[in-house]
Amino acid sequence: MRRLLFIVALIFAASCLCAAPVFTVKGTKIYKDGKEFRTVGVNMWNLFIEYAALDDSVGRQSEEVHKMDLGYMQSAADNGINVIRFAASGFYPYHIRDWGNDLYFRAMDDIFDYADSHGIYLIPVISWNPCLFPDTANGSLTDLMRKKDSYSRKAFDSYAYRMVNRYKDRKCIFCWEISNELNLGADLGFLHPDGYEALNATWMGTTYMRTPDDNYTSQDLNVFFEDVAKFIKNIDPDHLVSTGNSVPRSCAYNLCMTNNRWEKEDNVKELTEYFKLTNPDPIDLISIHYYNGDAVRLGNKSQETASKLREIKKAADKAGKPIYIGETHPGKPGKEYKPGDPFFDSLIKEVLRNRYPMVLMWVWGIPGDAAEFDPAATPELVKLMRDVNERMKK
Repeated sequence: MRRLLFIVALIFAASCLCAAPVFTVKGTKIYKDGKEFRTVGVNMWNLFIEYAALDDSVGRQSEEVHKMDLGYMQSAADNGINVIRFAASGFYPYHIRDWGNDLYFRAMDDIFDYADSHGIYLIPVISWNPCLFPDTANGSLTDLMRKKDSYSRKAFDSYAYRMVNRYKDRKCIFCWEISNELNLGADLGFLHPDGYEALNATWMGTTYMRTPDDNYTSQDLNVFFEDVAKFIKNIDPDHLVSTGNSVPRSCAYNLCMTNNRWEKEDNVKELTEYFKLTNPDPIDLISIHYYNGDAVRLGNKSQETASKLREIKKAADKAGKPIYIGETHPGKPGKEYKPGDPFFDSLIKEVLRNRYPMVLMWVWGIPGDAAEFDPAATPELVKLMRDVNERMKK
């Protein structure tokens, strides 16, 4: 009998370990433990880069800095903000030179352990810099997007496998994000053959020049996102997956379909089709980043209103998936928010009115950043977002 009871206890324990996912999607809503989930979160994009001292010797960051970084996580939670989005890899090849070293992931373990024990949910972005793995493999973005057997894709897949497999059983994961704003590089017809200065940091291991092989299309994104989402879900079927995209350009659909036709603005129907194209199954969530410059679209000519968020929500609803704002900030970076900021007050109004499930503020825990968001630098803004958080839960 004792043996039987022991076996039953083991089965029960195993069933607890394989419990239902914390976050699920039904229709256009997100649920946490079966209840509709809506919240305010933050971006701490360089949390891991800073914590693991990726700019220096991996794992040798001082204990003082470790405490400071974990303290930023705690201060967010203390202000009712319990979702943190961060880069779950380095930005440049130099940053991931030691990712095979266990010290690299032991530093990542600390962040996940802290989140698990403090009720914080994480959005790990697997590759914040789209050129990270192509540069690491001496390849191109075309290789990454189109060629599964390329060194660029194999480098990405190897890192993603180790990352996802290591943390797939963690309850603190809100969702996996594949990259950051990858849609904004699509369909440009290779307008920048020399690349951008920030993405050509040769001393950090990048290529010295971008080539036509770094040009890609929205159709490439469709295939890439579908492939990667399937890859992730084969490893971890219990957590949500998102692209990490920004809000599409105001002409994204027409740019994609008409070969560099920038002058024709998309309507809601076309935006819906673009959301479907760039968020293929099994992608669960539609991500947008939305700042005041993104407000000029769908017939609106002013940066001082976010009223078109209602049309964007309608387009996402028609695409059949929940949409969340992965980045935003008041319209005047570097200045403390004051009630009456027309863009941001409008944004908050639309988020509440249209029941956006989540909005993530840029950026927490980076003192001196022009868009710093924390109790010391922006007390009025923190106070506002705490209030918004409470209102979203009603």
